Amino acid sequence: MANWQKDLTGTKINPEEWVLLAKKAGMKYIIITSKHHDGVALWDTKVGDYSLPKLSGSNRDVIKEIADACKKHQIKLCFYYSHWIDWQHPYGWSHNQEVTGRVTDQQYNQYWQEKVIPQVRELLTNYGDIAMMWFDMWIPYQQSIIKKEQLDQLATMIHQLQSNCLINSRLGFPIENEHVDFETLGDNQFGSAYTDHIWETPGTIAHSWGFNALENEWKSTNQLFQSLINNVSLNGSYTLNIGPRADGSVPYEGVQRLEDMGEWLQKYGKSVYKNKGLPIRFSQHDWGKMTINDDTKELFLHVYNWPLDKILRVTGISSKPKKIEVLNGDNAQEVKFEQFRPILHIKVPEKQPDPYVSVLKVTLNDLQLDKEVVAESTFGGFSLNAKNTTTKNLEFKAFDGTNLTTLSLNQMKSTMESLPPRSWKIHSRIFHP
Repeated sequence: MANWQKDLTGTKINPEEWVLLAKKAGMKYIIITSKHHDGVALWDTKVGDYSLPKLSGSNRDVIKEIADACKKHQIKLCFYYSHWIDWQHPYGWSHNQEVTGRVTDQQYNQYWQEKVIPQVRELLTNYGDIAMMWFDMWIPYQQSIIKKEQLDQLATMIHQLQSNCLINSRLGFPIENEHVDFETLGDNQFGSAYTDHIWETPGTIAHSWGFNALENEWKSTNQLFQSLINNVSLNGSYTLNIGPRADGSVPYEGVQRLEDMGEWLQKYGKSVYKNKGLPIRFSQHDWGKMTINDDTKELFLHVYNWPLDKILRVTGISSKPKKIEVLNGDNAQEVKFEQFRPILHIKVPEKQPDPYVSVLKVTLNDLQLDKEVVAESTFGGFSLNAKNTTTKNLEFKAFDGTNLTTLSLNQMKSTMESLPPRSWKIHSRIFHP
């Protein structure tokens, strides 16, 4: 905070540069932290004196500068606001109260009516169109001091002031609630199965959530690409957290990764934007993931591991493709393929088009899936394991590395005989080659 107080009065902090970096990275919206758990408002709030302009002795409104830059460069503006926790207000919630005793419901409601409601009203009134309010309560409201009536009051006000403003599930409600537009998973928690509703992962570009001068755990560009594409392949999205230095600059490692991602999205963004997932197993393919464009119905294959034998094996597509193309920026090379019912063998070029993620486009008349067929591996053959079985009511118990339970041959036989014949045959090949 001390560095911000000193630097905010100078010219080093330039929010427009943040917006331009986000646009260059291929991002479509920015979520700026308007108030975090410390209770400091980044804008010139009329609710008390605990704001960045007043604490720094500057008349700069960083939030207004970001809002103006977003409008200028056609980036949607969204606000993070810590509604549940506030360390500054005497009646706001803090986790110390779980040990030392808690404020009363009446006191907490005083904080709510005195600070939360009027501050969110300011944010939604003074800065133009707001695309999203991103809240940060990671437990259901029933487990906290917040009451349903308070959350209803907040959500209703948001929709009255900004009818198109989205609200995430960390408001405190489940995804089924009428006020929630999408689900936010836990921090750096990624999806593991296809879902029908829209969801997101909030993730860090390094280890820390804000700038850390000692940071040395930067995620690789490949990790970031796969985090984004994996989520889209399951109907999700990826909210990437970046912490600028106190002087407003973004660390070189962050800039480098964002620019690499932006360069890739300029070439292959049509395989990500407006795309969703397919209702197949998350681990269906060992070479990468599949997405489908909702508007064009084009299927995209994101290849992380280019096949050494130049045959990309795709499992689960029953309908016959009209054509398959390997994309390379604006160019598309049509390639040959063979189809064996729900299995495709695509003959790809020797050299992969992109060093990070190569993309193929599959054009179909209609999409028919075989959701139960076991996937063919990159090296040929079919991997039968506990996670891709179609047998119902099987318990999967992972080995914890310390307590291995061994089964006798009689136990194995008893287990196999309890399964349906189809599964028994699969297991019998494993135990009796």
